[in-house]
Amino acid sequence: SNEIRYRTSDNRKCLAGDNSFNRTILSHTYSNGIGRIICDGPINDIYYGFESPNIIELYLPDSIKRIHNGVIHGTGLKSLKIPESLQYVGCNALQGKNLVNFTGHHTSSDGKCIIIDNTLYAFACCGIDNYILPQGINRIPKNVFYMCNDLESIILPEGLKILEWQAFYSCQKLKHIYIPDSVEII
Repeated sequence: SNEIRYRTSDNRKCLAGDNSFNRTILSHTYSNGIGRIICDGPINDIYYGFESPNIIELYLPDSIKRIHNGVIHGTGLKSLKIPESLQYVGCNALQGKNLVNFTGHHTSSDGKCIIIDNTLYAFACCGIDNYILPQGINRIPKNVFYMCNDLESIILPEGLKILEWQAFYSCQKLKHIYIPDSVEII
């Protein structure tokens, strides 16, 4: 619960400061192809520190409750395992142009979405041009689809109530959005 592991494409340490986890970092090493960040206690929050295109694997501890804004934005991750303890994902926190899917808890059956308490917190958009969101989502926060550059068409689910501003910010090819009648706030 006090360790994060990762792998980079260039076999070098990623940047992570003492404020990245709201914990003191006891050690940060990179050897035998694996980076290890060990903190002085359970890591419940990640504030920043993984915005590197060279990160290709990231292993989060099961203690993670909150991942704040922009944590893995811009990484080379293709997949990310989501711990059961996760309760909140911030704006752009889990966006990556190479991100193909999520695994673990809170993920949709196709691995494209992270849904916690009926809120869509993240979308793995790599290679997706048309998509139908799964049922059971009633809120889509700001920037969930940020820079989904290949997305052209999306169908939002019946029962959706809140579609926050800039949800589709910088989706340059987006031409069609089906918005159900259930939406109360845009």
